[in-house]
Amino acid sequence: MTTTTSPATGPAPLRETVRNNIRVEMARRSMSGPDLAAALDVAPYWVSRRLAGTIAIDLADLGMIAAALDTTPAQLVTETEEQS
Repeated sequence: MTTTTSPATGPAPLRETVRNNIRVEMARRSMSGPDLAAALDVAPYWVSRRLAGTIAIDLADLGMIAAALDTTPAQLVTETEEQS
């Protein structure tokens, strides 16, 4: 099986896992995209584009988002049993 990759963004499944985990953590906190944007001190479109996959979430973004969600980057990149 071939996995679609891009040197800039990595394997597609990991990108999806990270975006899904961010959404799960946001839901646990009843946090909307604009709420996360405010916590990160960025424009709402910044969050929207990353959650939609239009722009890849880089390691710096991952660290900022994890801190804003009171979690760790490791938790955001870990695939849960529901995702497997």
